[in-house]
Amino acid sequence: MSGFRRARSDRSDRSVVRRLSSFFGLLIGAVGLADENDRLRRLDAERDRLAAAARQMGIGIRSSLDLDQILDEAVRGLGEALRADHVLVLLAEDDSGPAVPVVRAWSTNRGSLPPEELHRLPSAPAKTIREHYAQDTSWSLDDIRPYLASGAALPGAPGSFGTVGPPTDIRAALTAIGVVSLLVTPFGSGTEAMGAAVLCRCRPGDVWLPMEVETVESIAAGLGRAVRQSRTYRQETELVDRLQALDKAKNDFLSTVSHELRTPLTSIVGYVELLANDSGPLSDDQRHMLKVVHSNAARLRNLIEDLLTISRIESGALTSERLPIDLGRLVNSSVEAIQPAASAVPVTLRQVPAEDDLIVLGDAPQLDRVLMNLLTNAVKFTPPGGLVTVSTSCRNGEAVLTVGDTGIGIPEKDQKDLFHRFFRASNATERAIPGTGLGLAIVRSIVTNHEGRLEIQSTEGEGTTVTAHLPLLPDVPGSGS
Repeated sequence: MSGFRRARSDRSDRSVVRRLSSFFGLLIGAVGLADENDRLRRLDAERDRLAAAARQMGIGIRSSLDLDQILDEAVRGLGEALRADHVLVLLAEDDSGPAVPVVRAWSTNRGSLPPEELHRLPSAPAKTIREHYAQDTSWSLDDIRPYLASGAALPGAPGSFGTVGPPTDIRAALTAIGVVSLLVTPFGSGTEAMGAAVLCRCRPGDVWLPMEVETVESIAAGLGRAVRQSRTYRQETELVDRLQALDKAKNDFLSTVSHELRTPLTSIVGYVELLANDSGPLSDDQRHMLKVVHSNAARLRNLIEDLLTISRIESGALTSERLPIDLGRLVNSSVEAIQPAASAVPVTLRQVPAEDDLIVLGDAPQLDRVLMNLLTNAVKFTPPGGLVTVSTSCRNGEAVLTVGDTGIGIPEKDQKDLFHRFFRASNATERAIPGTGLGLAIVRSIVTNHEGRLEIQSTEGEGTTVTAHLPLLPDVPGSGS
């Protein structure tokens, strides 16, 4: 009987032990599961933090076209987001040669390093950067100290570092700042390798997590695009500056030459007039020759005036002395001046009289140049037997000047470029009609300077009509009609 009781007691003890073991097993499993859940939550939180930091850095990098600002944002953002002790950015320039220098460096204790300290940091071989970029992946080492001490090749390192180890100056620099773990991520644009971001940690055991590597690669891709965009913008800006400098040099040259030509031309015109009027009897041939000289001198004088005017316009030196002007009278004098040229073609020149006085506030010599350029063009591009019509009217508080012709017209494909300096329509060039291509550019500038606007309607083979709208003086009878 006693044996039976002992057996029951043993079975009872074993049952208790099993129950206790099961309980403690469940308890340990629950604790382990809680730890795992807590670890996963921490990883998720870290992943969210890194994603937010990458987005913020992307916005900061893309928001600027200045390369210095982009690089400053990159090293600071990488250092703070990735808990790095040191961040280096190596960037290849056009004149970098075989080595890619460190252009930005950041330290958790000191922030961005001054330029004089950057020069003491070793550069990386350009070949290594290119090979690293070609692999399209980051490279990391959790403990680099043994390799720095021995100079041995770095396992999995790109380029020459993976076969012979880093050069002495690079080993010395990394040892001096106490680097333990290293992460290198290349960046570029398309097939062009631009540089690399190097992140260093000085804490043993602080390894690079896959999510951290992915974050750096995402930021590096944005950095490559931003650097490319910045360089393109800089190149375009430099090109614009050079073109503007060339344009200014050209304008200065034209202005200087025009001024220098004015004096001898004035002398030529003066002596031609003396010969024609005060040198005694002249034969018909002599008078004809003097007339030709005088006519060509007038053409040259007009060209010089156009060059000087366009030079003043582009330099901002064109000023206007505004006074009340009767536009109708100004048109009368211009038509009278152009009549001999129209008769020589011959072209019929018809003026439609205005019904009202058209008083505008303007610079008389400049508005006269507008009229003379428009009339000269109309006569020049109208074949013999054609018609040039000049009219003025009042419309909606504006004086409207219209010059129309039945000339060769302007090809539709050329009309968008009519107001560009020195541009000439293709049909005018084909017919070898003389001109500089400055007339309409000057006309539009003067009309715009008088708060007016210019319109052109033209059909090739049928003719051209140019209309200038100028504001009438207020409180002038008829101005509101």
